[in-house]
Amino acid sequence: MQGHSPMPKAFLWDWWTDNLSEVPVVSLALGSVAGLGAARVVASHYSVMVKGSSQMFVAGPPVVEWTHGKFEKNELGGRHIHTRNGAVDDEAASEADAFERARKVYNMRRIVAAVVDRDSFFETGKFWGRSVITGFARLSGWPVAIMAGDPMHYGGAWTARAAEKIMRFVDLAQTFHLPVVHLVDCPGFLIGPQAEAEGTIRYGMRAAAAILQSIVPWCSVIVRKVFGVAGALHQNSSRYGIRMAWPSAEWGSLPIAGGLEAAYRAEIEAAPDPAAKRTEIEQRIRKFASPMRGAERFDVEEIIDPRHTRKLLCEFAELAAPLRTPGRTSFGVRP
Repeated sequence: MQGHSPMPKAFLWDWWTDNLSEVPVVSLALGSVAGLGAARVVASHYSVMVKGSSQMFVAGPPVVEWTHGKFEKNELGGRHIHTRNGAVDDEAASEADAFERARKVYNMRRIVAAVVDRDSFFETGKFWGRSVITGFARLSGWPVAIMAGDPMHYGGAWTARAAEKIMRFVDLAQTFHLPVVHLVDCPGFLIGPQAEAEGTIRYGMRAAAAILQSIVPWCSVIVRKVFGVAGALHQNSSRYGIRMAWPSAEWGSLPIAGGLEAAYRAEIEAAPDPAAKRTEIEQRIRKFASPMRGAERFDVEEIIDPRHTRKLLCEFAELAAPLRTPGRTSFGVRP
C-alpha cells in the first residue's frame, strides 16, 4: 500500500525567525487563515486584519466544532478578537486600506547617517521644501554635498518649494566645487490642483537647469523610486556620473499605480472587459519592472548590496578629489 501520513515538521520555519532578525516583515490577513497560515501572519513585525472579511484561527470552525461546538468564523477568530489580544497589530477597513497601511515609510536620514563619516552630516533647509533633504557631510574625510528624497513628505515628490531648495543647494555645491551624492527616492513632481497653482513645473525646470549646468562630479544611489521628469533629474545623464541602485529600486516614465490609466486609457476603455485588460497590461509591465533588467541595459552601472553603500561612496569621494578645481563659477540662463 502506497502513501503515508506525513509527520509535521518545521520545514523552512527557520527562514521566518531569521527574517525577523534581518529585514522588516509585514503580514496581511486578507481572508480566513488557519494553522500554518495563522502562524505566518503572526511571525512578522507588523500584521493587519481586514474588518469583516478576515479571520484567524489555530484551527477553523469545522475542527473546533468537534470539541467545542459550532462557531461562526468571525465569532471564533474575527479581527475584534485578535487585534485586542495582541496576536495581530492592526485592523483595516478594506483590503485597499490594508495594503496602504503596509506601505510603511522609512527614515532616509538614518540612511544618510549610516553611509557618511560618523556624525559628519550637517543638514540645511530642514524646515522647508521638506520632500528633499539637503546638507553637507564627509566621506573618507572629503567634504561632499548630500541630497536625498524624503518619503515622509509627499512620498519624496518634488514640490515647488523643494525645487527651489534643490536649485539653491546645487548652486552652492557648484560654487564651492563639492561633489554631489544623491540618495534617490523620487516619484516625480507633486501633482494636483495645489501643485499647478504653485507653478511647480516652472520651479522644477529651474532646478533641472541647475542640475544640468553643474559640472561637479555626481554619484546617484537609487534607493527606491525614480519616475517622471523629476526622477530623471537624479543627475545629468548627458555627462559621466556614477549611478548605482539598491535591489529595492524601481523606475520608469510613470509609476504603475495611476500610470497605466494614463498611458493605456484608450486600450483599456476599448476592451470588452476593461478590468481584465488593465490586469493583463499590469502583469505584462511588471515583468519588466525589475531593476536587474534595467542594469542589464546599463541604466545603472551596478546593482549593489545596500551594506556596501558607504564603501562605494567613499571610493567615489576619493575618485572625485583630484577633480576639485578652485576659482569662481558661473551659471547660464534658467527658465
